[in-house]
Amino acid sequence: MKVSEHVEKLIQSRPYKYTYKQTLVRDVKKLGIWDMNVEEVTSAYIRDTVDALGNHNSRRRLYITARSIFKELDKCQDLPVLESISRIYQFPEQEHLDYLISKSKYRLQLFLCMYGGLRLGEACAVTPKKLEGVPLELNLCIDLLSLKCKTQKSFRYPRTNTHVTARAQEIQERTIHGQ
Repeated sequence: MKVSEHVEKLIQSRPYKYTYKQTLVRDVKKLGIWDMNVEEVTSAYIRDTVDALGNHNSRRRLYITARSIFKELDKCQDLPVLESISRIYQFPEQEHLDYLISKSKYRLQLFLCMYGGLRLGEACAVTPKKLEGVPLELNLCIDLLSLKCKTQKSFRYPRTNTHVTARAQEIQERTIHGQ
């Protein structure tokens, strides 16, 4: 029996979600065993194929896939169990972000998201006229999928953060003066 037939039979017999079924087939093809006979597949072959990959978490996922596919056949159960490694993100410096945002035509929305805590749809609904007053009152949100304005529960964002207040005043002045 080919591995492809075995995988299809396995998918039909278990209540997997559609996305997991797609991932399972993609992983088996990535392992290079899709067209092989089940008897030809060995742990050493899978280990050699997977260890050639550079990403640790991809190797982990492929080992899990191989063990789950051949669990009923009692094959490849000696494959290593790798621990996941969390990703480490390197964010740019605050000054660099401020510089990039100040060059954007969406600087008002970006500053409100970064420093004011607004979500994207709420920030898109804000106009420079709505920035008047100490608390920012917001009762509109733009649905970014349909690009329609929706009324929502009114939120008050107290702008106690001096950085947000200064940026809002700066943007409001630029808008009034046509810059």
